[in-house]
Amino acid sequence: MSTFRDVADAYGQYVKAGAALAGATTDSTTTVPGGQLDGQTARGVLGAQIEVAMLAQELKRLGRSITDDDRKAQATKFESSTPDQWKIAPDDLRAFLAERAAVIDAFTAAVSTPAADIEANYAKGVTASGVACVSHILVATEAEANDVLTRLGNGETFAAVAKEVSTDTNSAPAGGALVDQNGVPCTDAATFSSTYASTPEFVQGVLDAEVGVPSKPVQSQAGFHIILVRPLDEVRDSAVGLIQSTEKNAREAALFGTAKVSVSASVGTWDAATSSVVALDAASSDTSVGAG
Repeated sequence: MSTFRDVADAYGQYVKAGAALAGATTDSTTTVPGGQLDGQTARGVLGAQIEVAMLAQELKRLGRSITDDDRKAQATKFESSTPDQWKIAPDDLRAFLAERAAVIDAFTAAVSTPAADIEANYAKGVTASGVACVSHILVATEAEANDVLTRLGNGETFAAVAKEVSTDTNSAPAGGALVDQNGVPCTDAATFSSTYASTPEFVQGVLDAEVGVPSKPVQSQAGFHIILVRPLDEVRDSAVGLIQSTEKNAREAALFGTAKVSVSASVGTWDAATSSVVALDAASSDTSVGAG
């Protein structure tokens, strides 16, 4: 794997090239190949390298490894998703980013629930799967809610009816789908319950709902809800990705929390609680350090 200095220098070249393309300038201490690196950036670079080294070590213990094909596949993804940034990135930075992505993917696959088991758990409902991918139609009266069920029973789609009659102005335009600010349709069950804690009847209705089947009317202080836990085929990438990333993060936190990591005091210190390299104290948080 590339050394700290290799990646730090490469990152410096990348930052300066990006700034030049944007017509901006960078602070001379942001990154200077072979010279100085601001403390926050140095700690970020070193923390990422520690992450890769620790995950690679755990993969080896689990009998797993990554291949050149894995690295090439990640490089292709970067080139496809961020072509302009990838074009100006130095070789050492490209190599590190591809290595890191490949290691994280391999670690996630090694410690996560298999996709087949995720599908089986998802089919049992939100409590079993631990993930909530929910749509709802909110109306004022039980009679209106029963009318909604009649329309759905007659073949109208949930999304079409939600757009027409739901009084939830946030979700109605999206066909009743409850998504986050980035449009992600799934959240972990605990976060979902916390987010909608003001309407506990609605939360319980979600936990009780059968996947893919509109619920009976559920009354809350907001009105009457028809709840749909969305079929996995509609939200597969989001649901599976959330479940696997949650498991990966928990396993990684446990691994990092017990690891023995030594960091040069010129850069900072290892903080097991946040799994990152942090400044020794507030006064040193912006100190420039050598890239070597």
